[in-house]
Amino acid sequence: RDPSRKKKVYHRIILVLSVQSTILSLGTFLGAWPMPKGSLTASYSAMGTGGTCTAQGFILMFEGMTVAPLYLSLSLFSFLAVRNDFNEIFLRKYEFWLHTLVYIIPLAAACIAIKQGFVNPGINICFIATVPIGCINDDSVECLHKYTGFNEYFRFCSSYLCVTLIVALSL
Repeated sequence: RDPSRKKKVYHRIILVLSVQSTILSLGTFLGAWPMPKGSLTASYSAMGTGGTCTAQGFILMFEGMTVAPLYLSLSLFSFLAVRNDFNEIFLRKYEFWLHTLVYIIPLAAACIAIKQGFVNPGINICFIATVPIGCINDDSVECLHKYTGFNEYFRFCSSYLCVTLIVALSL
């Protein structure tokens, strides 16, 4: 192990990206286990409670929305590194802001999802969903909760992820 790797911005970005991706993968691996047993969409493997479902939804929401900006930050780092002749001092000036901005919007989005009750059992994971699924877009099905701003929230999160991925891929 090379201790000098901890001193490089690139290696710290890769470390954070690896940790976030691992947590996201573990949350996805849990699948239907955290779903409340007996919920409308519960599968045979559901053995959780409302709290475990909410925790999985929060983790998937937060981690899912941080991985894309982390890829963007890696692309941005590479662009700036090449442009500034790999000047580590120049890159360190912006590292704090880079990490801070990566987490602000996903944390706010995940907290809003929990507060508004948007995290519910979906088809095979607990994530952003209505109960019953699709009730907000189908007038013949009555929702169990009032999902004020659900469509706007979903559009914002989708747009955020699409824009960050497009910008990351275009750098």
